[in-house]
Amino acid sequence: ENDNDTAAKEDNWIGWHNDSGFLTSLAGDLYIDDTTGQPLPPSQIDPEAGLYVQNRTGESIHVTIPKDCLAVQIGECVQILTGGVVVATPHCVRGPRAGWNPDSSTKVARISHPCFIDSKPTFPLCLPE
Repeated sequence: ENDNDTAAKEDNWIGWHNDSGFLTSLAGDLYIDDTTGQPLPPSQIDPEAGLYVQNRTGESIHVTIPKDCLAVQIGECVQILTGGVVVATPHCVRGPRAGWNPDSSTKVARISHPCFIDSKPTFPLCLPE
């Protein structure tokens, strides 16, 4: 298995990308039954599903955000304004693996709670001198 195969599996819900703004704050994911809309207990959620980020060495890391916490990701605007000193956070979302729980026929949906901190579209971004 090569790195491209692994990356393809990780980003099967939302592909690898950087957020374009300044910062993104995220609360923990809520997984629900796609048919009923009811929240699912942890036992019905694939433990490998969810948010993945890439560190500066290119390693993929599964991120679990506790219920009483927020995570903050750096966006591309910060990367531009700092001349690359601070780097945007590459991330993706992995959905549940097909058949990971053979005892369940539940279709799982994910609700995320991002707050994007952006500027107006005409805000000039300049590299530092």
